[in-house]
Amino acid sequence: MAKMTRQEQETLLGLITTMGSYGRAEAEPEAGFLTRFLPLPEHARCLHPDIVLVIGDRGAGKTELFRAIQTPGGCRLIGEIDARNDIPDLGHADWLVGFSSSGREFPPEMVFRNFAAGKQPSDLQVLWLGLLVRSLLSGGVLSGVSGDAGRVVATVGDPSLKLVDLAQAVSEHMEGIFSVLDGLDKDLSVNDRWVFVTYDELDRVSAGDWDAMRTILRGLVQFWASYVRRWRRLRPKLFVRRDLYTRVALFGPDVSKIAAQRVELTWTARNLYALTVKRLVNHDSRMRDYLGRTLPEGEERGELGWLPTARKEADYRPFLERMCGQFMGAGPNKGQSFTWIPNHLQDGNGQVLPRSFVRLFECAAEMERANPQAEPPRLFHHSSLREAVDQVSVSRMQELEDEEFPWLKHVKAAVAEAHPQVPMERQELERLITLDWDNKSEKAPDTSGRDLLRLLIELGLFYLRADGRVDARDLYMKGFGLKRKGGVKRPY
Repeated sequence: MAKMTRQEQETLLGLITTMGSYGRAEAEPEAGFLTRFLPLPEHARCLHPDIVLVIGDRGAGKTELFRAIQTPGGCRLIGEIDARNDIPDLGHADWLVGFSSSGREFPPEMVFRNFAAGKQPSDLQVLWLGLLVRSLLSGGVLSGVSGDAGRVVATVGDPSLKLVDLAQAVSEHMEGIFSVLDGLDKDLSVNDRWVFVTYDELDRVSAGDWDAMRTILRGLVQFWASYVRRWRRLRPKLFVRRDLYTRVALFGPDVSKIAAQRVELTWTARNLYALTVKRLVNHDSRMRDYLGRTLPEGEERGELGWLPTARKEADYRPFLERMCGQFMGAGPNKGQSFTWIPNHLQDGNGQVLPRSFVRLFECAAEMERANPQAEPPRLFHHSSLREAVDQVSVSRMQELEDEEFPWLKHVKAAVAEAHPQVPMERQELERLITLDWDNKSEKAPDTSGRDLLRLLIELGLFYLRADGRVDARDLYMKGFGLKRKGGVKRPY
């Protein structure tokens, strides 16, 4: 690209603000979805029939993968990304949805919660069996069942049944249902076909009531733990948030059978930069022209669009420095941009989520458009990137409160009111978050200060230093209303 004008710079920044719908898979349009999706070897391993659990934090890409699997041709494209995998030929496979909060196919949260009240996970196993029949029937997999078996399927698969009536129908026709499913699995094997039933957004079954959520999810996990070895061609894929896996779902004598059959979605700096440059290039050809020779190696991959193939992390440094410059200030003592960005977006567990990574560039682009500071041909001034971290922190905390942990707002309010500085003594923070939960509609799963802090550390909102004090990463500093001891005022 020739010498860049301010207008051209502003145009490119405008493109960046819309490159990922703020990094939220559920907010992104269907058109061109695969051009924004970055398939990884971990994704390919998720397709293996023996993999039952896909574990990851919110924002780690579970829903992106879920959507990619449902996209025509998506499985083939994902499988091709790792030539070393041992995935069998899945060309003759049906991918059905066993649960999702999108649309009206499955019970809404309040209905699920009311049904689970006072019940045991074994009661929910019955319900999940009924919902499985519904999914298979609506997906056309059971369309050929006739006679008495067909009447059983029609009765249980009736979408108008209330949950209590569905559970009752399943209980009354239990033997017939298993006979149908056993027959289906046998037919699939004879015809070399597969049926995968996928479950996503499981935190939405009862977001505000942990007791109900435990019952519902344990019922689902225990159901498939009991029958995953019975059916070899009828296979589940459970997309589960990490904390739900460790605190809610991993329970019961049979769960260990599927605990090893899991893939955990984590992201390296190489993969995060590869995702970013893939979105930029496929979003608009003007971004490709701008990056020019700084683009890492890549190739056109049909529906995936342009796909970066460079394997080394360092191969992605040139494109980032083209946009942001080499340093986060006047010289190297301020830090190198390429390492500074992922380092300042990691949580207390050292993980960086692609949602936060994409959001950082969108926020920084919005700030540069409102107050241009970078000199062309650069797009980002270091101060915009620093301020964008605060914006990502605020939006991340809001997202956690709204969608995953509504009780967090009470904890955050108590902490913010005290204006604490980190690092701080563990006992001091435990005292601050020891709240009266009796009059609050949303309650934390652990309510003592000690246990609640342990949960916050597990979630990566805080971490323990080597000296035993509690600290927080930049990703949660602004969102939690925290200050750092000895910190200097930022230049913005």
